Amino acid sequence: MTIVASTAALGQAFPNRPIRMVVPFEPGGSMDAVGRSLVEPWAGNLKQQIVIDNRGGAGGTVGTTIVAKATPDGHTVLYANLGPLSIGPSLYRRLGYDLFRDLAPVSLVGSSPIVIFVSTALPVQSVKDFIAYAKTQPRQLNYASSGIGSGLHLTGELFKSLAAIDVVHVPYKGIGQAAADIVSGRIQVLVNTYSGTIPHLKSGRLRPIITGGARRSTHMPEVPTGAEAGFPGFESTAWHALVVPAGTPNGAIAQLHQTLVAALATPELRARLALLDVEPIGSTPEELGRFLRTEHDKWSRVIKSVGIQAQ
Repeated sequence: MTIVASTAALGQAFPNRPIRMVVPFEPGGSMDAVGRSLVEPWAGNLKQQIVIDNRGGAGGTVGTTIVAKATPDGHTVLYANLGPLSIGPSLYRRLGYDLFRDLAPVSLVGSSPIVIFVSTALPVQSVKDFIAYAKTQPRQLNYASSGIGSGLHLTGELFKSLAAIDVVHVPYKGIGQAAADIVSGRIQVLVNTYSGTIPHLKSGRLRPIITGGARRSTHMPEVPTGAEAGFPGFESTAWHALVVPAGTPNGAIAQLHQTLVAALATPELRARLALLDVEPIGSTPEELGRFLRTEHDKWSRVIKSVGIQAQ
C-alpha cells in the first residue's frame, strides 16, 4: 500500500479520513500508471489523502471483491477496467461480487484504444497484408495478451473472428514479458495499448495495424480504425472507471464524482494522459451505469461465441 498524495483535511463530513483506492492489478502496468497520474489533482480537490492499494489477481476480480465487500461509506473506491467490471462476471463461475448488485458507479474516467501490433519481422505493411499472410499460415502465428479472459485476450479473439484467421493465443501474466518476446521473435502479434508499447514502437520492432478506437490515435495517425479497415465490429478500448460499494451514500458519490471530474479538467492532467493515449471522460454515475451494462453484454457474447473458460 503506497501513499501517493495528501492534503490537509478540512474537517468536512466527507471525506473525514484518507480514501483507499484499490487498483486490482499489480503495480507498473498502464492501468496503475494512469491511476497514479490521477491521484494527486484529485486528492487536492478532496482535501484529503488518497492511498493506492494494489490488489492483483484473477483478472482483477480479487481486488474488486475486496471493494464490493468493503464498508459503503465512500472511503473505499475501486479504480478498475473492463476486466473485472465487464468480463469477469461472464467468465468466472464463482465470483465474489455481483457487478450490478454490489457496486455503484461513480464515473467513467478515461479510455485508450486497444491496438493490434505485429512484429516488423513479418512481411506485412497493413492489416490487410497481415490477414492475407495469416491465412497462409494457419496456427503458425502466435498472439500475446495479458492473460486468459483479459480485455486484451478477448480483443484478440474478436479480431480473429472478424478477420476469419487462426492464430494461437499465448497468455502472459504480464504484458511486459510479451512485448519482449515479440521483439525476440517468439511471438508475432501483440494486443496492447499504445502506452504499453512505446519503447518497442520507437525501436522499430513493432508495427500497429488496426485500432479498436472510434477514431485514429494522434500517436499513430497512420493506423486505421476497425470501420476504416473494413471491420466495423472491431471496437475495443481499455477504459478505466471508478466505482464504490453499493449502499454508499449519494452525497459521498456526488463528492467523489465532482472532485474527480474537476481533476480531469485540469490542463496538466489532460496533457499527462495524452502522452499515454488516454482520453479523459468524466461521465456521470448514470452514464457509467448504462455503459457498464452495454460492455457487459458485448463481451459476454464474445466469451460465449469463442467458448473461453477461466483457468
